Amino acid sequence: MGANHAEFKPWANDLKYGFIILLVGVAALWLAWRNAALPLGVAAVAVTWFGQAKLRRGYYRRRGKRIEVAALRAKDLPSDWHFQAGRRVQTGGDIDFYVESPDKEKKFAIEHKTFESIVVRHTWLGLGETKFEMANGKPLRGDPVGQTLRNARAVGATPVLWLSRGNAKTIKLGNGLIIVQGGRGKLLRAIGARWFLFF
Repeated sequence: MGANHAEFKPWANDLKYGFIILLVGVAALWLAWRNAALPLGVAAVAVTWFGQAKLRRGYYRRRGKRIEVAALRAKDLPSDWHFQAGRRVQTGGDIDFYVESPDKEKKFAIEHKTFESIVVRHTWLGLGETKFEMANGKPLRGDPVGQTLRNARAVGATPVLWLSRGNAKTIKLGNGLIIVQGGRGKLLRAIGARWFLFF
């Protein structure tokens, strides 16, 4: 199913350094209170706030990664397919799920997002840049399409943006991007794992 690789933990530094910074801030607050040092107290508050902010960021990043990992696992694919979660890429970051068919002809770099749908705005006569929006017309948070394309390009795979909470048709664009809006079964059908047609 794939070689063993060290787990990519993008949240680890946030948790580690956030905790250390928070401790420093709390210690500085105590010293400021003991010595009635207002400037030190102000600085300590800022340091404490920064430390808790990093801890909070690390917590939500870890929680998001756990949701991703639970969404698709090796056992969900036929046994002869290659599967790897959290594959590192040279451009930085990781691919949520890298999947390869038994004959190695089909390779997919799958990015998993939890928003429910995406709207593709094609330009008139194909002129200009295609736009991607939320169903409510608001811009997408971050750049999930660009991230998906960059990561897939880095490993020579087909880019797949998977919206596991969605309920809309699968979209295939001219640049090779596949947008899957639905659950695990819809994703597996989209990448050709037809074994799971009814799941």
